[in-house]
Amino acid sequence: MALWAGKWTMIPSLSFYDHGSAPLWGRYAIAQHQDSVRFEIAWQPVSGDEMQIAFSGPLGPRHAVTDIPGITHAQYTAESDHVLISRAFDGETERAYAARRVADDGQLMAVRQRNTLPDGSVSQIFQVYRRSG
Repeated sequence: MALWAGKWTMIPSLSFYDHGSAPLWGRYAIAQHQDSVRFEIAWQPVSGDEMQIAFSGPLGPRHAVTDIPGITHAQYTAESDHVLISRAFDGETERAYAARRVADDGQLMAVRQRNTLPDGSVSQIFQVYRRSG
């Protein structure tokens, strides 16, 4: 059973951001449907309006074409029931990487992200989520 599937609520006080502050709150929903995965993410920046994004694709070596600006395709890999990896590309260039690891008891999830910004610099984010459903 994929422990990473479910609904998650961010714990902002345990999160680190290279650029800027952690959001005031964040929600994460990950659903597995046979051989595919769907993400729904919402968050409230310290200043500004609520943000949302949703994306999905096949699990495994196949790539999913996306309509996300600056991203041509993505890949989603379930390394285990505890670990889910996603990678987003612009052509052959990896623009984003995220590793999600769920604790053995299934109640906490750590998310480590690396994003390549348009100027070529790299931004890293570390977040902790608590299962909420």
